[in-house]
Amino acid sequence: MSGAEPLIRATALLGLDEVLARAPRPVSLDDLLAEVGIEGGLPREAGIELRLYCQLLEIASERSGIECFGLAFAEAYPLKGAGVLGYLIFNAPDLRTFVRCLARYARLQIEAMVIELEEGDGVARLTWNYDASLIGPRRLLTEFVMALFVKRARQIFDEDWLPLAGEFEYRPPSNTAEYHPVFGRSLRFEAGRNALTFRSDILSRRSLRGDEHLFEILRKSAERELEDYAKSTDIVARVSEQIVEALPLQGIDLASAAEALDMTPRQLQARLKDKDTSFEAELGQVRRRLAMRYLRDTDMAMTDIALLLGFSELSSFTRAARQWFGMPPSQYRDELRRRGTSSA
Repeated sequence: MSGAEPLIRATALLGLDEVLARAPRPVSLDDLLAEVGIEGGLPREAGIELRLYCQLLEIASERSGIECFGLAFAEAYPLKGAGVLGYLIFNAPDLRTFVRCLARYARLQIEAMVIELEEGDGVARLTWNYDASLIGPRRLLTEFVMALFVKRARQIFDEDWLPLAGEFEYRPPSNTAEYHPVFGRSLRFEAGRNALTFRSDILSRRSLRGDEHLFEILRKSAERELEDYAKSTDIVARVSEQIVEALPLQGIDLASAAEALDMTPRQLQARLKDKDTSFEAELGQVRRRLAMRYLRDTDMAMTDIALLLGFSELSSFTRAARQWFGMPPSQYRDELRRRGTSSA
């Protein structure tokens, strides 16, 4: 599962028709698929462009009248619906293994997704991010995958478990109370990341359902899939990932990107030249995509966005925005809000 556009497996459609049929305003899944250009009847393992899938969720929410559509979808999604990854985490012997498998193999289900686990001082934090290849609205996708994680953790390990805190990069829904039964009451929106925090000791919780022998068989299969995926991943996508990861932290240049990819700067430039691009061009593209997201999906101050994009001064960000969008960033934010969920 690879290509110029990041993909999501068609298994991610499972249960969607059920949610739409029960909605306050029932909607036909086939009609929505046709509206975004996805043909129905796809093989279960086929890939769908993630950009179109995100648009599908946005339109489904609007047509059905369900604002927190990702929560409703997670509740309806089948227990083992996510292919090899779904069966693997279902059979994980403990929650720590479950989370590590989710982080390691998430890209087998959603190519642009990056999941990371951090532990320290008795607390664990699981974060969901995306590389720069995903353009377009992603609030409902994020809501869906994070709610699905909580649902699976409850089904397999502890029916009463709740995270200590939830953080979300997007603006809050009109009724945040809908988040409380899933993510708890300590919620922060426009947080700059998507994360759930919980006590580390919960990670040692043993599975109520898993088969360890089957888990090992599935893990080997997932490793083979991951190796095949890594071989097929384009160098441009790998560079974009490095830029996205480094920009908010210490910034990035050709030398540091090459080092992260185990190449010399000359080798990296040559590989990119073969793809008719350069490091500087990819840096500009990533900054533009991230700027569009921050301006559309958050109310962050312009100075904060400039820092997240690796600009040392607001004036540099403003000049770049004029080149990308033909207008200052504040004006472009207003324009995006008027357009709604459409992409630039």
